[in-house]
Amino acid sequence: MSGNHKYDVIIVGAGPGGSLLAYYLARSGLKTLIIEKQSLPRYKACGGGLTWRAIELLPFSVQEVIEDYIYSAAVTFNSERIFEKTWDRPVLVMVMRDKFDHFLVEKALEAGAHLQTQTIFRSVAGEAGDLRVETSTGSFAAKVLAGADGVNSRAARSLGLTVRRDVMLGLEGEVYFHDQRVLDSMKNLVFFDFEAVPHGYGWVFPKLDHLSIGVGSTSKKVKNLRWFFYHYLKVKNLEAGAEIRSLKPHLVPLGLDRRNVLANEKGLLVGDAAGLTDPVTGEGVYFALKEARMAAEVIVSAFRAGRLEFLTKYNELIHRNFWEEVTCARRMNFALYKLPFLSRRVMRIHGQRLGESLGRLALDHNSYRAMYKKMFGLSWLLPLLLPGFHRNRTAKAGGREPDSPDHGHPGRR
Repeated sequence: MSGNHKYDVIIVGAGPGGSLLAYYLARSGLKTLIIEKQSLPRYKACGGGLTWRAIELLPFSVQEVIEDYIYSAAVTFNSERIFEKTWDRPVLVMVMRDKFDHFLVEKALEAGAHLQTQTIFRSVAGEAGDLRVETSTGSFAAKVLAGADGVNSRAARSLGLTVRRDVMLGLEGEVYFHDQRVLDSMKNLVFFDFEAVPHGYGWVFPKLDHLSIGVGSTSKKVKNLRWFFYHYLKVKNLEAGAEIRSLKPHLVPLGLDRRNVLANEKGLLVGDAAGLTDPVTGEGVYFALKEARMAAEVIVSAFRAGRLEFLTKYNELIHRNFWEEVTCARRMNFALYKLPFLSRRVMRIHGQRLGESLGRLALDHNSYRAMYKKMFGLSWLLPLLLPGFHRNRTAKAGGREPDSPDHGHPGRR
């Protein structure tokens, strides 16, 4: 190989998936390089809400970059409150992605990985085990390439991998207020407001000194997200005194296509490059971290066996671990975002129960498979098909949904 810089693995992208993969590989003794097109830390348009199940995947504490712990959630559908709850433990934590991502990179560097910033990936050529990686700052030699470079992954195309996915377009801004009381009222609490934008939702996430606020839609027909963003601020009574910074769009991949090929003998994909996020909530970090761990196991075993064709086992692992779960979530996505009449009835009748289920999912105590199975059970379907059934049960329960806790205003800790 002609390049002077030789690595076992080169990772394109310093997001959570790429950085955690680098951490695992470096700890396993593989010479690993992360190349990142921007300087670090760099701003990332993202709500920054991490489920507790994502936090538990990390092999080290991230407490120093956590901005807030979320104990309470409130959900509306068409401005009608359909769910609220306070848990006795955090279900989400809030981070700023520039700080969080940089923290993970530093952990990878401490483990022995190398980093090259302000370096744009161009292409990869050569045979498996003998790759030449072309970048804006020169060429590097590697045995394996890992693409962690986002939803429009150039590494995926260069490796000849197939990623088909739907996307959600989001618009997110960091919103600051001169009145500290605004922030105090939002501490430890998140809002999800479905239909704040057609076929999508809005969110309000508290940070240390501001709010991360955004809107996102699963429909390609919704173009003017900027208008919906400002309208959402007005609806939430957060328009007055708001100073909006870093208002930027971003694409969120939704789901997993059976035709996808995420690994071959030359490399593999993790994070948004692999096209996998939660189809209902758009959460991506959990999947990126879980993929990083699986990818590391596959890469290390391939090197130890001296057989890079073992990298293709990653495709099987992805489908085995995620296919059924994500398929159930995609069906729920369709019902929630594409069938407004059905979703309106589901939310009105089962909103509290659905919110409880999503809370347990965030804690890794539930699955979309179990939720989907329940949704097609008689206790869910009868109230939808027979309106009088729901009213009679509610009346017998003293005016509240059976099997659900009393609705109280979400508290703060």
